[in-house]
Amino acid sequence: VGFDIDEVHLASARTAAEAHDLSALLEYRNDDVLELDFSPATVLVIFLVPNMLAVLAPKFRQMKAGTRIVSYHFPLPDWTPVTTEETDHPHTAPPATTSVYSYIVDGG
Repeated sequence: VGFDIDEVHLASARTAAEAHDLSALLEYRNDDVLELDFSPATVLVIFLVPNMLAVLAPKFRQMKAGTRIVSYHFPLPDWTPVTTEETDHPHTAPPATTSVYSYIVDGG
């Protein structure tokens, strides 16, 4: 399930899913990330700016132990990643790389 407060972003995500024949596997919702209940998630993939990560980090700590969190481009403040990997950043000219940070929740 993908969430965004911006319908333009959601439309782009749906178009990308259709282009890769993934529409049947994915769902997108127009929601405010600050109001979401993340507790059912076992994997959380996020692309948020640092100030939003700082606001949500305490909420992430309350998720079930073993939940995996992957943050694209920005690290979670005050968390230590299990892994950090470099990947191509597709929206830059000239091409650049960015970091992907992986975390495992220890339970809160």
